[in-house]
Amino acid sequence: KAGRVIAVDIDPEMLRVLNGFKKSLRPALQENLDVRLATPDDPNLQPNEVDIILIVNTVAFISDRVQYFENLKKYLKSGGKIVIVDFKIKRIPLVSAPPYSDRVYLHIIEEQLDSSGYLQIETDDTSLDYQYLVFAQAP
Repeated sequence: KAGRVIAVDIDPEMLRVLNGFKKSLRPALQENLDVRLATPDDPNLQPNEVDIILIVNTVAFISDRVQYFENLKKYLKSGGKIVIVDFKIKRIPLVSAPPYSDRVYLHIIEEQLDSSGYLQIETDDTSLDYQYLVFAQAP
């Protein structure tokens, strides 16, 4: 439903997977999917380029989350939002579940977003069985 999606990853192998997926889409949708290589410190976005930044299953690997979240604000358009989906710290009966050391407590993400200046921080830890959702608006 989005007019345009920018898929960003730091792993070149994941970009190959994303580009393979892109080729499976009908041509009109292929044009709307932009796949980009990023670095751990630079998401390879332009200032004010996006309405929403979605981070899925990766917050535990961001070394200085407060600084990283602060930095992301410049890529969001006015009123833009950040959405985080990550694994809960509870027993997860999936072989692919990350170890506890690769998960972050929900309240820590809330506090770090608050420290980074985000507003209207909302969480949902009931809709998904194994992951929580965090929504926050850039000032």
